[in-house]
Amino acid sequence: SQALRFVQTIAHVVKNVYHTESLEAFLYDIGQRHVQYASRGFKPIYWDLFTDAMQVALTNRMTTLPELPNKEDRERAIVIWRDIALFIITHMKEGYNDGIKGINRFPGL
Repeated sequence: SQALRFVQTIAHVVKNVYHTESLEAFLYDIGQRHVQYASRGFKPIYWDLFTDAMQVALTNRMTTLPELPNKEDRERAIVIWRDIALFIITHMKEGYNDGIKGINRFPGL
C-alpha cells in the first residue's frame, strides 16, 4: 500500500508540475502526517534511505526500458525522475522534521 501511495503522489506531482507552491504544501503535509508513525518505529533516517533506494530503483528501471534504447535518453530520464523523487522526498522530509518540532509552515491545510 505504501508503494501505491507513493506512485499516486508521484502522479499528482507530475500532473501539477507547474504549481510548485501548492505541491510543496501538499508534500509538506504528507511529511507532517508521518510524525504519527514515529511512535511505531519510523525514523528520520528513513527519508535518506528511501531517497537512495529510489535512485537505485529508477536507474535500474530506466536502463531496462525498451522505449529508451540509447544511452543519452536513458541518462536524461534518470536525471528527470531522480529530480522529481528528490523534490517529493525533500518536501515530505521538511514537513516531518518541522512536525517533530511542533512547527507547521502551512497550517491551513
